Amino acid sequence: MTNQSENSTEPISKKQLLAELQSEQAAWLALLDKIGEENMTQPEVAGGWSIKDIVAHITGWRRRTVNRFRAALDPSTDMIALWPAELHEDDEVDEINAWIYKANRDRPWPTSSTIHTRFSNNWPPPSTP
Repeated sequence: MTNQSENSTEPISKKQLLAELQSEQAAWLALLDKIGEENMTQPEVAGGWSIKDIVAHITGWRRRTVNRFRAALDPSTDMIALWPAELHEDDEVDEINAWIYKANRDRPWPTSSTIHTRFSNNWPPPSTP
C-alpha cells in the first residue's frame, strides 16, 4: 500500500496503515452521526436505497474483506460465507448486493446501527506482531 495521505508511492509502515484505517473509521462514524438517526431510513437517497441500506451494504462487504485479511494471516481461519453459498462473489456481485439489501431492509436502524458499530469497533483488527 502506498502512503495516500502524502501522495507518495513509498510503502507505508504497518503502524501508519493502522493509523490511517483508524482515522478513516473515525471519519465514517462522524459522518453517520452527522447524518443522524432520524435521516437513516429516508427512502430513495441513492437508487432507491436509504442511508441505512447503504450502511448495511458497506458493512456486508467490509465483513468479507476482514474475513479475507484474517485468512491471509491464519490460513486455518474458517472463511464463513456471509451470503448464500450459491452466490459467487467473483461472478454475481449484483445478486450479492441484492441479497444484502433484502436481508437488511426490514431491520430497524438501531439494529443495523448496532451491527455496524459492533463491526466497526473491531476494525481495524488488533495489531499482530
